[in-house]
Amino acid sequence: MMGFRPFINYYGINLILYELSTPFLNIHWWLDKVGMTGSSLQLANGIALLTTFGGSRLVWGTYQNYSMYKDIWRAVQNPGELPVPSWLALTYLASTTALSGLNFYWFGKMIQAVAKRFEKPNTDRNQEEKER
Repeated sequence: MMGFRPFINYYGINLILYELSTPFLNIHWWLDKVGMTGSSLQLANGIALLTTFGGSRLVWGTYQNYSMYKDIWRAVQNPGELPVPSWLALTYLASTTALSGLNFYWFGKMIQAVAKRFEKPNTDRNQEEKER
């Protein structure tokens, strides 16, 4: 229903750049499945994944969301020929804010997951756990 209204369509193509990290995520998953967890190839791919995710979703996405918030505010304040209903503006603001928050959360989880794959086993700690 919201797609039938010519409202902030410009941002659709800008925000699709979020998906730049998806190929690296798929490669990371594939490397796990073929037994290459912790390999140098997975490390290089993990770095590329974190870099593209951080750049496209966190940096670019935050900038585009800020620009979209400004445009929504202008559209609500200056209705013009086709006024923007408050429910529509609030829906876009709430959904993009929630999704941006999730991107930051996922980025933290991704860093933890990549770091965990490359931790070296601590022999003293493993010995203590066995003794318990």
